[in-house]
Amino acid sequence: MQLFLFQDICRQLHCSPGKFLLKGSCQPLMKEVESLRYTLAFKLFISPELDMTRTLSDIFKNFKLYLATFLPGSYFTILQNHFYVQKPCSTAANSYLRPQVPVEILVYTQIEITNLSSVNRADIEDKLLNFAGRKTSVDGFSLYVEENVQAWYLPIRKKFSLSQKECIFHEYHTIEANTTGNVHLFEVNKLLSCPQIQLDDSEFSFRENHLEIFVPLINRNFLIHEFARNKKGHVQICAESYKRTSSERTVVMESVLAVVTLIVTILSLICSFITFVAYCLLPVLRTVPGKNIMCFTLALFFAQLMFLSRSYINNKLACLLVGSLTHYFWISVFVCSNVCCFHMYKLFVGGSLVQSNKSSEWKLMFRYCLMSFVLPTLPIAANIAFQYQEIQIRGYKFGYGGTKCFFLSSVALLLTFIVPILIQILINIVMFSITFHYIRTTPKVQSSRDRSEFSIFLKLFILTGISWIFMVVDGFFEISLFTFLATVLNGTQGLFLFVSYICNEKIWAMLKKRWGKALPSQSESTLGRSSQYFQNQSVYSEITEATESTGYTS
Repeated sequence: MQLFLFQDICRQLHCSPGKFLLKGSCQPLMKEVESLRYTLAFKLFISPELDMTRTLSDIFKNFKLYLATFLPGSYFTILQNHFYVQKPCSTAANSYLRPQVPVEILVYTQIEITNLSSVNRADIEDKLLNFAGRKTSVDGFSLYVEENVQAWYLPIRKKFSLSQKECIFHEYHTIEANTTGNVHLFEVNKLLSCPQIQLDDSEFSFRENHLEIFVPLINRNFLIHEFARNKKGHVQICAESYKRTSSERTVVMESVLAVVTLIVTILSLICSFITFVAYCLLPVLRTVPGKNIMCFTLALFFAQLMFLSRSYINNKLACLLVGSLTHYFWISVFVCSNVCCFHMYKLFVGGSLVQSNKSSEWKLMFRYCLMSFVLPTLPIAANIAFQYQEIQIRGYKFGYGGTKCFFLSSVALLLTFIVPILIQILINIVMFSITFHYIRTTPKVQSSRDRSEFSIFLKLFILTGISWIFMVVDGFFEISLFTFLATVLNGTQGLFLFVSYICNEKIWAMLKKRWGKALPSQSESTLGRSSQYFQNQSVYSEITEATESTGYTS
């Protein structure tokens, strides 16, 4: 058994039927056999060398003669032919060919090769694989063959095209079996000789009535002649085609990016955890804005935890669960940020959210929590429902279990993840812009000259999704330094929360007192004034709570 290593995954190598792997190449089990059947698909350029009264019908009748010139020394029988010409069917068969004017014919043919003694498989397949690109002359015609993808689709097309300017001819021949038992039909393409790997169902999705597949990991489509299905129904492709063509510089950058992503995500998880615990320990921080920050921090922690764990999941069921939870918590992060922006918008712009009692505050928080953790289930439910109902858009599947347990296709990613996120970001930008304008024109905020307005702008804008705007934009380009900027900015949101909301003297003083440590008299005085200040029920009291004690300003 020989293995193929890619993306830290070892895969067993396979060969086409009747071959085995020897020193990295596929060799026939039996060098000589009684007969072999092959399928060829190509474009044929044919033109008479002299002025002769020949028609396309003549070419179709004598096609075996022309094909034999490319397979010298071989006896073969045609099983079926399919021809396509870009001419109307009413005139194509009987129109005369002009000298030195080549006619283009798409050809799909199946042949059975037999010899009186035996067939040398290696020799035959060498001729067939080098079939395209050859020129020859026979019976007064010049012939030239080249590869053509569309020719592989001819058998499944209708006899007459919907267009009046093109026509397809189908011919089937019944012959006596030259061999006993089942004879395998080999398609003449790269799969005939290349070592192959088998893809799991989660690694690809079918497109266009199972005629093409898409492999997300390498972001590539495989056409009908570039993959095969074995007897068990599994899909196999050439091992070399599974590799992405990357420069040495790109490979190094991807490795460095993976390390950077791991470091910043772990750092963010630690900081998010500390931030959430600090809010749990200090009741004075748990104002309405503070509780919104707690929801945001909790969603961010689990979103990044799921994101990090995806790469280490092997079980299929666990993969589906982690993929759906990753989707849910990232959507929740943005809904929480939307709730934070909405609360600040109502607070600063309308001043309509001042709560006169604890009951009203809890009712408000209950509504906010419903928004933060129930609304995100909608795109997840839609994705799962589409997967269960096997709904596809142009062959693109919905559901989870794709690359690193995430979406099965780019369409599912776009419609149920990127679009909801962009909508949330757009709403946040609008509310933030209006809120920021009112913050600048509010005397209470203007009087705090030691608090940088730029700091307010930066913190609010990053929390409302600027990092993910970078991530979406970066997705349209190759890996670059901008990729590292977007990764670090998005991966360190937990660190940003920790620095913004926990790293200040008042919070540290409260934490020290919470754990019974002695405080300097000045700090005690500061803490006393802060506690009294939090009890103020005026509009500017809640504004100060939102911008000073919970860290909206530095």
